[in-house]
Amino acid sequence: MPKSKASQVRTVNIVYGFFFVINFILGTGFLGIPFSFYHAGLIAGVVTLGIISFVAWNTASWEVEVMARAQAVESYKMECLKKKTELEDSPSPSCGEPGSEWKQSINNDTKHPKYEILLTRKFEPTELCQVFFNRWVKYVYITVLSVYSFLSAWSFSCVAGTSWASNIPYNFSSVLKCSGEDFLHTNLPHGECLNAYRFSVFLFAVIVVPLSVLDLKELGFVQAILGILRFATVLAIVLYCIVNFFLGSSSSATGNNTNWTSLTNLTNSSSESYTQILFGFNINGWLVAIPIFVYAQILHQGIPALTHPIKEKKQLRWFMLVVFVTTNICYQVLGIVVALWFKEKVNETATLNWVPFTTSEHSLALRMLSYFIILFPSLDVTSAFPLVIHTIVNNLYLVLFGRDTSAKSKFRYEWVILLVLKLVLAVLPMVAALFLSNLVSVLKYAGLLGFFISFFFPTLLQLRSQWMCRQ
Repeated sequence: MPKSKASQVRTVNIVYGFFFVINFILGTGFLGIPFSFYHAGLIAGVVTLGIISFVAWNTASWEVEVMARAQAVESYKMECLKKKTELEDSPSPSCGEPGSEWKQSINNDTKHPKYEILLTRKFEPTELCQVFFNRWVKYVYITVLSVYSFLSAWSFSCVAGTSWASNIPYNFSSVLKCSGEDFLHTNLPHGECLNAYRFSVFLFAVIVVPLSVLDLKELGFVQAILGILRFATVLAIVLYCIVNFFLGSSSSATGNNTNWTSLTNLTNSSSESYTQILFGFNINGWLVAIPIFVYAQILHQGIPALTHPIKEKKQLRWFMLVVFVTTNICYQVLGIVVALWFKEKVNETATLNWVPFTTSEHSLALRMLSYFIILFPSLDVTSAFPLVIHTIVNNLYLVLFGRDTSAKSKFRYEWVILLVLKLVLAVLPMVAALFLSNLVSVLKYAGLLGFFISFFFPTLLQLRSQWMCRQ
């Protein structure tokens, strides 16, 4: 017997799916959590992050429900068309709206459309906007998503370029290793450092552009390895702070003998007690922390593409709960221990606090650990970059051609169009990064658009789809 369409679809198990999603959500957002915790106040940061994580989980679960409702609407329309062909002698109501013919067909033992998510069908957010609203809402969403995805990929390129240029010992021709001061309070470094930065961006492009053109199902093993290393980085940071917290004083471990003037301007004194850090509250720091927390929990634009390869569709609600509980715990623990250990010396990019420990005066083990902590986030975005490109390509293709990329196409050269889209959308952020290396300048706009993607649009779709399915 021939295999069903579902059995022919390439899938991944829910464990690989977990790493897909984790690598997507844990991009560069976690690097700013400790700084935000310290300057907002620990309790205020913990509570605010917890609330944002809870809301993000709810809206992600709503999006999963909306995907199932969209499948029900499509099944209804297909069933209506089928009944219309069977009842040629009697007029049928429009298949776009429930009517008397649909009710009669139910009475004649026609099955209700099921609320389910199929392995053979994927509803991108742009298509959900089309199904439950209209094309104008779809155009607004794809515009917001395109700009946000471009900025996200741009930020990944900046992270890799600045990190590699500052830590890889370039020393050839006019390319020299950068120092921390080269990237402070400037949109782009100068001289030999600029050459090193741009060469690092080029190396990053050589790695991630080929990965971006591969199918997600072909990246399962790579995503799993990078996901494990991601957790290892967070664990290394947390364990270092906890061990030194109990074994020594923070003043010695934070490097009083090191020149910290190159780091972020600090507002609090080193004599600040743990009680002050824990119960303190700074309204300005709290307001700055909110978009950072939101950016750290943005996942919603990628839910359809990331969950499509997962075979266990019925477990997606619990799956989302596990994802957001995991990220919330990682963020909370990381923010608390790093803020308490480094105090006023905590950097905007948390991993830069380990730069002083890479010098020869420290033990080999500490230097190796420090290099791992500093460099891995820049290597880690190599897994997040292709996921961002896949997300925007899937949505853009749907808007341009009116068809989901998961559906089988009769067009022979569809793969060429997808390949060109992936290459163009992967290269453009790299080009932009060559002319602007300031990560904050990029993220402040990406975080603003994140409110619309993670909270506003999922809520609108949930309310609208519920209303339509009740009619």
